[in-house]
Amino acid sequence: MRYALAARMPQSSGRSWFVRVLTTAVAGAIAGAGSIAILFAARPALTLEMDRELKETGTGFFLPERAGEETFAWTSAVGTLTLRDFDRRGPWQCELRLRGPRPQASAVPTVEVAADGMALINGPVSPEYQHLSFTVPARSSASGLTLTIRTAPTFVPGPQDKRELGVQVDRLTCAPADRRLVLAPASLILAGAATAAAFGVLAGFIPAAFVSLLAGVAGFALVQAIPLTTGLAPFTGFPHSAIWLAVGVFAPAAAAIGLIRWQQAIAHPAAPTVAAFSAAMVFLKLLALLHPAKLLVDAVFHAHRLEWVLDGRYYFSQPLRDAQFPYAIGLYVVAAPFAALSSDHVLLLRVVVCVVQALAGALLYTVLARQWNDRSAGVLAVVLFHFVPLPYVILGNANLTYAFAQAVSVATLAAATTLTLGPRHVFQWIVLFAVASLALLSHVGTFPLTLAALLVLAGSYWIFGGAALRVPAWVIATTTLVAVVFSVAIYWAHFAEVYATFDRVLGRTPAAAAGAAVPGVPATLTPRIERTQTAFRLAVESFGWPLMLLAAIGAWRLYTRGLRNRTGLAICAWSAAGFAFVTISALMPVDRSFERYADEFITRVYDATIPAVALLGAVAVAWAWRLTPWLRVAAAAVVTAAAVQAFQQWLSWIV
Repeated sequence: MRYALAARMPQSSGRSWFVRVLTTAVAGAIAGAGSIAILFAARPALTLEMDRELKETGTGFFLPERAGEETFAWTSAVGTLTLRDFDRRGPWQCELRLRGPRPQASAVPTVEVAADGMALINGPVSPEYQHLSFTVPARSSASGLTLTIRTAPTFVPGPQDKRELGVQVDRLTCAPADRRLVLAPASLILAGAATAAAFGVLAGFIPAAFVSLLAGVAGFALVQAIPLTTGLAPFTGFPHSAIWLAVGVFAPAAAAIGLIRWQQAIAHPAAPTVAAFSAAMVFLKLLALLHPAKLLVDAVFHAHRLEWVLDGRYYFSQPLRDAQFPYAIGLYVVAAPFAALSSDHVLLLRVVVCVVQALAGALLYTVLARQWNDRSAGVLAVVLFHFVPLPYVILGNANLTYAFAQAVSVATLAAATTLTLGPRHVFQWIVLFAVASLALLSHVGTFPLTLAALLVLAGSYWIFGGAALRVPAWVIATTTLVAVVFSVAIYWAHFAEVYATFDRVLGRTPAAAAGAAVPGVPATLTPRIERTQTAFRLAVESFGWPLMLLAAIGAWRLYTRGLRNRTGLAICAWSAAGFAFVTISALMPVDRSFERYADEFITRVYDATIPAVALLGAVAVAWAWRLTPWLRVAAAAVVTAAAVQAFQQWLSWIV
């Protein structure tokens, strides 16, 4: 039977379809170029806090360092900052905050600041921070700026540090001296137009109201213009990379939407919207992750682990205080076949994680659209999944293995919920086994969370699902246990020596947990009320208050609607497993020396329950939207608040 949306949609001719795609592409190009021009003109000043690596723009600068709240970067004898396409139609007023600390009895250093080889300021530098102001003159012949900081004499800190150090630079600021209108570089405007036009082409394939498509394209153009115009991005090769990124993300998404529309008789009409939104989120996440200001954090660590796997080294561990714990390799195994496509393994791993996250989020659409035939709620679940703040924190900190593992865990629960899993659907059993095994092999913290959720789901099907869900319950339980045996046999069982190191940590924990005195160390147990308050605080930080409010309303709606179906029981399984782990962690006595690890575990439990929160929130918004205009406005306001919180976390990657 055709879906109602498909029945309402007129069948477009090839010409009208082409005009539709062309129009959205042109609209995207105009919106993209306009957003770049406006944002760049509104923020013409350049500020470098020297808390990020300068990468391709700087030479002669060492890696950033921190002293208390201060961040700085040492220069060598000559530090050079090269800004391509820098507007030189007028003068710029710049200021350097720097200092030149030296060992006692050393000569006072002298600094010369030059622009394009022409000296602008020259003088001694004190051991304390000082501000050097200078004016970069206009140049009509060409754009671009090369700032040079020459220091003499330099010094070598000692035998353990052989660097020749010049001065500590804390901040560089440059602003138009005549308050003129600063135009964005042509290459930057072209990049903004091209990337937004690529998304416009993708949006043109969506069978939705044309006005809505134009609004979505304009919103995308505005958001993607923020990282493109922030910091050093306009003066590097980043805009050019953004164009290739758009092609790499949106071309496969357009092909997927084309396939969905070709199979319209069996596909859900709203599926193209989900595909386009998911592709947009992948692009925006990668755009910020590849930004010149984005800190690598642990991304290089993961790239090295991928290289180990490529070299045939599959079993490795990670230190944890006085012990070791096994480090899962699911992410690296999945990324390994694609390693030949790029020598930049940091980029490769980021792409894999972002794509898998988007695919996992898209599966939530099937949970509601297929099981309840509620396409609006299904689309909202995907949207809210990407509006949860916590995944941005995890991905921003480059905890790539856990982000990947949790995404695969979401896919596992979604597959267990949506697949028929009948007695003759052997291929579906294999699919569930494969994704469950991958989830169990992707992170040591995901292993117990995924295992518990699957077993609770199977038990819920068996107890509350009636005769219709007895076979799926048996299949889920059996497949889960087989996946556990398989993952332990091929990986986790190889760490017997590593597990032995747990005795050094766990041997002390029971004594501390019971309040017993540890020789020489006073017991410092965290009160249970404080642990409970911490758990609630972490919940608000992880989900955000808008989604917690929507989830509470959605839970009430789910209860009134009835839980004895696959979707309702799946949401309950996700929630029950998470609630149990958080309760145990909050009520269990924890020594303050282990409090950070306990909080981290609670945060990971919350991350595992994000799908349930997104699904419940979608149920609440869809319900409110269908009632009164006032509830519709209230629901839109709460969703907007959730989007703002996610946006703030995303923006924190680059500012």
